[in-house]
Amino acid sequence: MESEEMLAGGLTEPRPATPEIQEIANKVKPQLEEKTKKTYEKFEAIIYRSQVVAGTNYYIKVSVQHLFGSKRFWISLDVMFSVIPT
Repeated sequence: MESEEMLAGGLTEPRPATPEIQEIANKVKPQLEEKTKKTYEKFEAIIYRSQVVAGTNYYIKVSVQHLFGSKRFWISLDVMFSVIPT
């Protein structure tokens, strides 16, 4: 990830997702599928923001597709993960 000057605890500006960010999103996909009781055929990271505090928090906007259509939502990895619909 490219370094960016920012205030401690502040969020970066939204940036296009990289292969590294897609890899992070893929790690939480099974947990999300378990939590939502859905299987996502498409699970594509689109943009992300990061925040450096006691570690790095990632906020990743993901485009998904399952049996009932397509959706986009943010995956917040600041705890374990949380899903924030957009």
